[in-house]
Amino acid sequence: MGNKVCFIIGPIGEPGTEMRKHADQVYKHLVKPAAELHGLVVDRADLMDAPGMITIQTLQKLTEAEIVTADLSYANANAFYELAVRHVTRKPVVHLIRQGESIPFDVHEVRTVHFTLTDPDEVEKAREDLTKKIGAALTDERPTNPITVGLDWLTLKASQSTTDQHLANIWAALQGLQAATAEVRSPFAPRAAPPPTYVARWHPAYGVTYILTPGPLTPTASGETMGKPAGDVTDVTG
Repeated sequence: MGNKVCFIIGPIGEPGTEMRKHADQVYKHLVKPAAELHGLVVDRADLMDAPGMITIQTLQKLTEAEIVTADLSYANANAFYELAVRHVTRKPVVHLIRQGESIPFDVHEVRTVHFTLTDPDEVEKAREDLTKKIGAALTDERPTNPITVGLDWLTLKASQSTTDQHLANIWAALQGLQAATAEVRSPFAPRAAPPPTYVARWHPAYGVTYILTPGPLTPTASGETMGKPAGDVTDVTG
C-alpha cells in the first residue's frame, strides 16, 4: 500500500523570488509538520521526482491524494484552477491564506486557516489550526464545497420528484436571503460620527472667520457657508 499523500497547491513562483520563499515557508513551517502528525507524506508540483508531464502528474495528485491543502495567497490563477479540479472530486481540501488578504467571494464561506510567516507565535497558532482542520477533513464522510453544493442543487432541480424540486427552490431562496442579509447593515452596529465641517461667519472685529462644527450645517440667512479646510481655521472663541 502506498503512502497517504497531502498535496499542496498554491503560488510557487520562480527560484529566488519572494513568492517561492513564501511557498517554501508554508511547506516547511505549516503544511509539512501538520500533515505528518496525521501520517501523511507531503508533496508539491515542483517537488515531484517521477519523470513525466507535470500537468498530468498534478491532475493525478489532485484527484487521488487523501487531502489537498490550498494556499489562496497571492490570488494565484493556477492555484484556483487546481482548487476547482479538487472541489469537483468531492474529496477533502483545507484552505489557507495570508492574514490581510481577502478571500474571493466564491470560496469565502469555506473555513480557512489565516496565517502569517513573520511572527513565530502566530505561525505556531496557524499550524495547530491547520492540524485540527486536516484531521477533521480526513474524517468527513461527505466533504462539501461550493462546486459540490451547486452540483447537488442542479441534481435536485433536474429531478422528476416534486419534493426534490421544492427542496431546490427552498435552497435557492435561502441562498438569496443569505446574500441579501449580508449586504444589510445592522441597525445596532456602531456608526461613525459625521465628519467635522467648518462654517464661514462674518465677525465684526475679525472679518470672515471659520468655526469648527460637529457635523454638517445648513447655510442660514445670516450668510453662513461651508468650506474652509482645517488648517486655515481662525479661532475666534474666548
